[in-house]
Amino acid sequence: MIVLMTLTAVVAIVLLVVMFAMISSAGTITRTSYGDIGGYKEGNARALFVFPAMVAMMGVLHNILAVKILKKNGAAMAKIFLFATIVVMAGGLVAMTRLLGEG
Repeated sequence: MIVLMTLTAVVAIVLLVVMFAMISSAGTITRTSYGDIGGYKEGNARALFVFPAMVAMMGVLHNILAVKILKKNGAAMAKIFLFATIVVMAGGLVAMTRLLGEG
């Protein structure tokens, strides 16, 4: 359990550094989101900071929640929760990479 919690924290830190390194405000307009109806939406590059913020919050808060889940529901449920957290954080990296690749 502690290994998975440490892995979650390490993945969060690595993704945070990678995401900050990927964001460059060289262009004034950057594609910041995608909608099914309107296609890509453009905005300021600062809008992309929501992805690293999400990873940082998930790395800290989800470890705290995992401890509560461990006490209440057991180790198996906490492990599933932490694994899902890592998958969601990686999904944020994929979304940000696709948005930056389209710019």
